[in-house]
Parts: sequence; structure tokens; C-alpha cells
Amino acid sequence: MVSTGGLWTRYYLLTLSFTVFNLAFAAWSFWHYETESGQPLLTETERVASQGMSNDQSSRPGLAKMIKAFKSRIVILGALFIFAYQYVLF
Repeated sequence: MVSTGGLWTRYYLLTLSFTVFNLAFAAWSFWHYETESGQPLLTETERVASQGMSNDQSSRPGLAKMIKAFKSRIVILGALFIFAYQYVLF
């Protein structure tokens, strides 16, 4: 880049723009993290009571959790990162 006579200092603008984009995208993905995280942890009494109710619930509780995970922006961001990382390596 230097030997061609171009303005090599513009390279820093490119890296700066990638950094600003990544910061904005990270802020967007974690903006409502607390509201997406779900219920707070249960106390011991609540845990025992919920184990007694688990027999009455549907036989596919994992499916609802999986669908909720697919709707989470954090999961989508992580999947896109892993996909892009694998694409760059191979």
C-alpha cells in the first residue's frame, strides 16, 4: 500500500469503522438483556413446588425452551459469529 503511493493512513479509518460497527451491533444485541433472560432463580421452596407440578405440564418442555432460544437476539448473534468464524477459517 505504501509503495503504490496511496494514502495508507486511510487504513485506520477502515479499522475504525469496523470497530464502531461492532460496538453498535453489540450494544443492540445486549440492549434488553435483563428482560430477555427470563425468570429469576427459584428459591428451594419454589423449586420443590415446581418439581411437583412438572408432571402435570406437557411432555415437551424442551421444545418451548428451544423456540424461545431461537427468538433471542443473543443466540442469533452468537450463531452468526460462529458461522462467520468457520467460513473465514475454511
